[in-house]
Amino acid sequence: MNKLIKNTLFFFILLIGISYPISHYITTNFNTENKQNWVLKISDYNLDYAITGSSRVAYVIDVKSLDSTYNKKGINIGTSGSCFAEEYLVLSEFISKNKISTLVLNTDELSFDSKKGYKYPFHDYEFLHLFDNYNDVFFDYIPKWKYYLWKIIPITKYIEFNQRFTIRNQSLQDNNMGSNLVNDTKQYKLLFLKGRQSQIKEMDAKYFFKIIDLCGRNKIKVILITTPIYCTKEETNKSNFKHYIDSVSEKLKVKYYDFDRLIEVKRSLFNDSTHTSSEGSIIYSRNLGRQLKIDGE
Repeated sequence: MNKLIKNTLFFFILLIGISYPISHYITTNFNTENKQNWVLKISDYNLDYAITGSSRVAYVIDVKSLDSTYNKKGINIGTSGSCFAEEYLVLSEFISKNKISTLVLNTDELSFDSKKGYKYPFHDYEFLHLFDNYNDVFFDYIPKWKYYLWKIIPITKYIEFNQRFTIRNQSLQDNNMGSNLVNDTKQYKLLFLKGRQSQIKEMDAKYFFKIIDLCGRNKIKVILITTPIYCTKEETNKSNFKHYIDSVSEKLKVKYYDFDRLIEVKRSLFNDSTHTSSEGSIIYSRNLGRQLKIDGE
């Protein structure tokens, strides 16, 4: 029995010992093929603004169109299906290596109830190499047993997600400054989105305010927006989210721009209930930039 215990103990000590150098090598050479990796690798950009959010920014905001009427230079760092915690992490890394004076942040009921709105709201596998830098974020979003396992035996996080990352260097492209418009390929009857009364979840609100605080500490101006949703004006006005974000905007003295005055809600301008077509994205982006310029933002 004593021999078994000693052998087991030796095995775990050896496992932990091997784990650290291998984990360090992967961490140093970590890459994925997704947009998160592209944003995290960017450095030495000096821009007027960055705009962030979920796919409702990544696939909706056309930076070229926005720049043309805003008369400023920006970048789209939105990532598909992301919650505020992911946006906080990406923004933190981005501003540590780049300069912006303004952050345009998309807010909606999906982002304030991310577990209901998205399938995988915090894409932990995109940020494995940053685990030690953002312990608090991982602690909030992964099971506690997994969190401590990754802390003690760091190689385990890479073993779990070995098909999602690569140690090959990925070529960096400006990728239209992060914009990726999508043409309508869905042939079905598009119905108005109804029931816009999702709850404001505590965890999502926590990281929303962490983004606001991060910008404040770095002297970055914040502008809040809600990108277009295919819904009636009545649904927008009675939304719990709308009342919440209006009150936050007033309290923090942060400008908020809903989409209702910036785009006509009609079928031809939408791919689905929460994403505009390429035509709709260009129209909305131009109108948003024009309004921001008029208001001196």
